[in-house]
Amino acid sequence: MQFADVIGSVRRHWRVSVAMFLLSIIGLGVFLFTRKQARGSDKWQAQVLLLVPVRGKDGALPAGVPAELLQGQAQIALSSETTAAAMDAAGIKGDDRDRVTFGFKTNFDPSATAGKTGNQTTGKGDILTLTVTAPEQAQAVKLIDAYSDSYSNARRKKVGEDDNGSTKGARTSLEVYKNQLAQVDTQLQALDANVLNQLRAFDATQTAATAPGQTPPAVYLPPDANTDVVLLASQHRALVDRIAVARQKYADSSADALTPSSFATVVERPNPTEIVPPVPSPWMPVGVALGLGVLLAIGVPVLIDVLDRTIREPRSAMKALGAPVLSTLPVHSEADLARLALPGSALDAAYRALATTSVATDQLPRAIVVTSPVGDAQDGVAANFARALADLGLDVALIATDDRQSWYVDAVTATGAPTLTDMIAVAQSGRLNGQIRERLVTSDLSNLTVVAPSEVQADDLLEGLPRLFEGLASAGVDVIVIAGPALLEDPSATIFAWSTRSVLWVIEAGQVTDQEAREAASRLELAGGTPFGVAMVSEPT
Repeated sequence: MQFADVIGSVRRHWRVSVAMFLLSIIGLGVFLFTRKQARGSDKWQAQVLLLVPVRGKDGALPAGVPAELLQGQAQIALSSETTAAAMDAAGIKGDDRDRVTFGFKTNFDPSATAGKTGNQTTGKGDILTLTVTAPEQAQAVKLIDAYSDSYSNARRKKVGEDDNGSTKGARTSLEVYKNQLAQVDTQLQALDANVLNQLRAFDATQTAATAPGQTPPAVYLPPDANTDVVLLASQHRALVDRIAVARQKYADSSADALTPSSFATVVERPNPTEIVPPVPSPWMPVGVALGLGVLLAIGVPVLIDVLDRTIREPRSAMKALGAPVLSTLPVHSEADLARLALPGSALDAAYRALATTSVATDQLPRAIVVTSPVGDAQDGVAANFARALADLGLDVALIATDDRQSWYVDAVTATGAPTLTDMIAVAQSGRLNGQIRERLVTSDLSNLTVVAPSEVQADDLLEGLPRLFEGLASAGVDVIVIAGPALLEDPSATIFAWSTRSVLWVIEAGQVTDQEAREAASRLELAGGTPFGVAMVSEPT
């Protein structure tokens, strides 16, 4: 599709283009009128700031803090369990849950460097900010308190899980050390029971010692003691020390698991702030609406023409019928095709241009049939074409072939005029010579005569038309214009085309499909006829 085709589509369907553009403008107007109502509702935002431990300058983990809690661990704060617990504690239920939101951020700055002078806290991730938004101020205040508590509880749970793991580990280690000590003592009992008794006494004395700096007596081993005994004694002492450490670790972790810390301290509670969503900017919708309006104004007419299989352009008519377009006739309504054009009108000028072009070709035949593949647009074209030729000084005879063309005779106020059947009967009898002028109906132009319509049998047409043409020619008629029926709708149309050997096609825009036009052109070719040209009937642009 070329640019000219697009322009043609818009010109033909300009009403659709205007309607599409106006719809876009109306939509834009509705948006601009309601954009204040379209903005979001006002909300209240509340925050709480928490101080949490972070890694040391050397990257070491803080003592007793699970690795998951470093940097605040956003997954814990925004998890469904944490937020659901906060809403439950704040008494938010049903649809109100969809109207609140939760937020989390940290002051961690990747560009902060350990050992940097100045404020060592900024950018280290030691400050967490919990945020909630709610439709009402009181609801936001209540919700931020519940959110802070639920987040702290989630951190305690994580610490408790870590402490329980440490307690289980210490208990397991203690059991292992006890079993190993029992095995060592069994071996010492077998090798040297006195040494084992001294070791146990030493263990009891060391445990009973309470005074600071008090040193329990050393274990005496004979100089000639067996090497295995010495090694087993060393293992005994090492296992006793490990058991003492494991016991202390088990006791500490058990106590921590009972009362875990959240490792998060509230340092600030800013006052709630009201959030007023801004009114949507009009510039982008204005641009989108105008662009969409232009796109629809161009695209819809083009789409209509793409889906429309009828002939609407002279170029399409010329391509389908294989004949040049001699004139484009501006017709406002179907009534213009059932009467003579008003003198001085644009339609009258178009008919004069058609007649002038036809004569200027030097190929205008003595007899030509004006027809169309389908429809009856040829009726008015034939009458006005004949009249325009007569205005140029030619002696023209207009032959009507259908009762709907009776207005040809009514227009010249002739009563009881001889019909086409009468003229053919006289021509077949040989009595036409010398009497033809008396049998033709005259018009307001002295050189334009009319043959009234009537139904004629095909056999009579085949034999009588050539004789009728000869008689008219001998009477001085320069051009015979036949207002024929539609070629694809009336079989007699082919006989008229065969008898004249020349056809002026009439195509009414939007009424004849491309397939119908091509089929009519093929039928004319089979009848031995030649297309003289095309008269395109369309609405004025």
